[in-house]
Amino acid sequence: MSESCESCRFSAPGGDRPPGALQCRRHPPVDAGRRPVAQWPAVFPEGWCGEYEARPAVASKPVAK
Repeated sequence: MSESCESCRFSAPGGDRPPGALQCRRHPPVDAGRRPVAQWPAVFPEGWCGEYEARPAVASKPVAK
């Protein structure tokens, strides 16, 4: 797995602004300027910022008998 925003523990689905973008949640949301609402920075899946951390492994669920 490559070190990119797509596999970083700080990325989250970003809706469709812009299409295919993720939200970087490494730092608090930033003021968007003209709008009075802070937003998480939009990043692209293939992006990389140098603060990459791998996502933690997901624990598997026990098999019910």
